[in-house]
Amino acid sequence: MTISYIQREMGAPPMPPEAVGDEDRKALAAATRALPLQRLVGNGMDYADAVALHRMADAGIPWITATTFLGEANLTRARRAESAGSGRSARDHYRHAAACFRFGQSTLYFDDAEKKALYSRALDAFAEGARLDDPVTEKIGLQVGGATVGGWLMRPAGTTAGPVVMIFGGADGWREEYHSGARYLVERGIGAFLVDGLGQGETRILGNHHLAAPPEETFAGVADALVSRSFATSVGIWGNSLGGNFAARTASIHGGIAACCVNGGAAEPIEVLDRFPKFIDRICAMMGQRDHEPARALMTALAIDRGCRAIRCPLLVIHGGQDPIFGVPNALSIYEKASSPDKTAVVWDDGDHCIYNHSHEKHSLIADWFVKRMSA
Repeated sequence: MTISYIQREMGAPPMPPEAVGDEDRKALAAATRALPLQRLVGNGMDYADAVALHRMADAGIPWITATTFLGEANLTRARRAESAGSGRSARDHYRHAAACFRFGQSTLYFDDAEKKALYSRALDAFAEGARLDDPVTEKIGLQVGGATVGGWLMRPAGTTAGPVVMIFGGADGWREEYHSGARYLVERGIGAFLVDGLGQGETRILGNHHLAAPPEETFAGVADALVSRSFATSVGIWGNSLGGNFAARTASIHGGIAACCVNGGAAEPIEVLDRFPKFIDRICAMMGQRDHEPARALMTALAIDRGCRAIRCPLLVIHGGQDPIFGVPNALSIYEKASSPDKTAVVWDDGDHCIYNHSHEKHSLIADWFVKRMSA
């Protein structure tokens, strides 16, 4: 018989500095606003870690110090579980570690050494969890337009090829963040491909492939590669946040897209710069430069109002009524102007950006929608 004080075994948590400056507190407050509990938990972080992270931020502990401590604690749990033969528990702890490191680096805009190191730790932890999946989640690199575009292929048990939904984010929520939603597809018999396009995630941070123009040609190329390499028999797309705009743009130029979901996107993404001018630095980072003028020009070029008429595949647009990034009319413009004979729009009146605060309901709705349109 034993008594374990499990939190003590993880080591002493970081202590707040003796003095926390006003700028540091403002930065921490901004981080907790940008990464509220519902986003952290809905996109892969364990609830206890999310609560602890916000508590440490409130105490003045630097965000990256806190996320690193939490990530390392999860790695310890994962290794102990794997050594004990508890593969499923180890897999989940690795994924929780990945989320801690990932949400740590997301507060750093530009790709300096610290961001690259944190991102690499997140990627390594996610890979450790992927190898323990059954079937194994496979890492795939696709050559598209001179760039290596990387992603994770998740398959339903007992399948080698079938319908696959490409899932991607926008300016800072990248492929691993959408693993939670992808599982809903896999459980219903649809494959998922978590992918980073140009200017996103691994493709950018480790591959040095940046965004120079609207990205629809790249995502269309990924869809073609999935089919030509027999990873998929048909391809749907699911874009989140700014990635919702990317998804709509891709559907407008690629007649082979089987179905398109826009979550938290916008017909005219430049709206966000009026609400949050500092967001421009996110776009600069995607482009691999720091000049605001090219970034603003790109955001202007992403407007898709007229292009929506070329969207003919089944279309699902979902949005939050309280979204602070993109307003509901901006999102519904995609739905209203699309030529799709099968199109649906769903708005949660109290929904936040990307409907983080209704995560299960959102993921269930999206997965059920794709299944009805792609299973045949």
